[in-house]
Amino acid sequence: MNSQNKQWQEIKANYLKLIEKNLAQVDHPQRSEILANVREHLENKYAELFPEQKNWESFQQIITEMGPPEEYAELLTENHTPMAKTTSMVNTLLAILFVSVLVVVGSYLVNTVQNSQPPIEIPV
Repeated sequence: MNSQNKQWQEIKANYLKLIEKNLAQVDHPQRSEILANVREHLENKYAELFPEQKNWESFQQIITEMGPPEEYAELLTENHTPMAKTTSMVNTLLAILFVSVLVVVGSYLVNTVQNSQPPIEIPV
């Protein structure tokens, strides 16, 4: 194992340990799946590097692009409450429907009033 590969393995392992530590604080059935997906994504990013790009700066860039380790746990806690998002979406749709009905009824009433009054004649 060359020094760049060893350096990458250490950086990757440290990053994954931080993610695992944060995920351990969340009781979610997909914790191990998330960790495996992150590991795979890191390996894919490393494999995309040209040999001359395999250096500390590129490795840090990959880690930076992956984001802070605590965000993975936050995403799981956000996804763990889908009812709130669903309720919010339903409320938004109902509000849009209500406003649409008001606009249609209002337009109908205005149109009906305009059609029922005789036109005003302006003397010339």
